[in-house]
Parts: sequence; structure tokens; C-alpha cells
Amino acid sequence: MRPLSATDASDVAALEAEARLAIADARGGAALLAGSPPVGDWSGHVGDPTRPTWVGTIDDV
Repeated sequence: MRPLSATDASDVAALEAEARLAIADARGGAALLAGSPPVGDWSGHVGDPTRPTWVGTIDDV
């Protein structure tokens, strides 16, 4: 685990979009998504102590 960096923001946005699509049709998915709007642009989270964001890596990848 490490803090989100500027170079991670686009990858995290892509993962967020993929995850939202994956749960959209699941039972309760629409309600969950309605109550949790997408972040979209994660670059605002980089270095912001009010929105700490961490990314997990495997072998530093």
C-alpha cells in the first residue's frame, strides 16, 4: 500500500468506472451507485489530507 500519486489517478478512474459497470446490474447495485456518485477525476485526492487515498500494488506494479 502507498498513497495515491498523480500518475495513479487515471488508472484509479478506469478501475472505478469498471467496478461501477460491474455492479450496476447486481441486486442493490443501482441503489448503491445512486448513493455514491463517481469521483471520476481522482487527481484532486493526490496529497489532500482531507481525502486520504491509498493504492495497493503487487510487486510494486
